Amino acid sequence: MSDGVPHAYAFREIEGEVSAVVQRVIGETLGGGEQQQQEQEQQQEQPPRGFSAVQARAQVEDINRQCVVALQKMSANFKWVVNTLITQRAAAGADGLHMENVALWDAHTDGCLCVKWAGRNVSCVTSVYCLAI
Repeated sequence: MSDGVPHAYAFREIEGEVSAVVQRVIGETLGGGEQQQQEQEQQQEQPPRGFSAVQARAQVEDINRQCVVALQKMSANFKWVVNTLITQRAAAGADGLHMENVALWDAHTDGCLCVKWAGRNVSCVTSVYCLAI
């Protein structure tokens, strides 16, 4: 059995915990790197720069992997699907990205949620789909 909530059989029972796990993973993955980059730019007096495609790809893979591992530990009664999108923020700090999810499943056991995170240079949206086994 898993450590978290081994007897959870409905997504709504663990939705708050799932959201907290995803927010923590995103913050640790993107927040720390962005803070380090900001400190380097201040030391070198350079204007802020965005993330490269290679960095973004590695960060997306890291977020997805860490989320799935943490969620499987939380409850093995579900199949977890995680999808992450990272975009560079506009100079004014506005995001031109809008997302919506629609799914057909057993509404009593399955579910999904979207976690949004915005840093100084990038925005991140992570969708988590939870399907009862």
